[in-house]
Amino acid sequence: MEADPGIEAYGRRSWEFGGLLGMRLRLGLTRNAMAEFLGTSQATYKTWEEGTVKMYASTFQRIGRFLLHAERQLSYLAEHGVDVTELMPLHSVAGQLGVPHEVLMSRYRSGLFTADDLGILGLWVDREDVEKIAGVL
Repeated sequence: MEADPGIEAYGRRSWEFGGLLGMRLRLGLTRNAMAEFLGTSQATYKTWEEGTVKMYASTFQRIGRFLLHAERQLSYLAEHGVDVTELMPLHSVAGQLGVPHEVLMSRYRSGLFTADDLGILGLWVDREDVEKIAGVL
């Protein structure tokens, strides 16, 4: 993929002004969950969020692309009356229930529970349904 200087600049500005922490808090995610969204380790993500590491242009590209698409998705959800704090990402549900993500995906594909596809944010379920999901394992 070719570099996009606009996305890189957006990622850099967002990072400089605490955009990663802000987005993580808006989504109600742990650092580990946010690291998964960005395709990095929790330790690396922590240094990004705290601003304690020198970052490459490609990292700013990744951050910018994620934040831009996440903002668009959150705006769309807000316009349609969806409160993301009432939802939980499927990979976080897997961690909470202590089962592999693949097991939950299999149950979801079999129609044993429903989830909402939030684009770049992946599959999310209603927080109140987590107990029901545990029952179909």
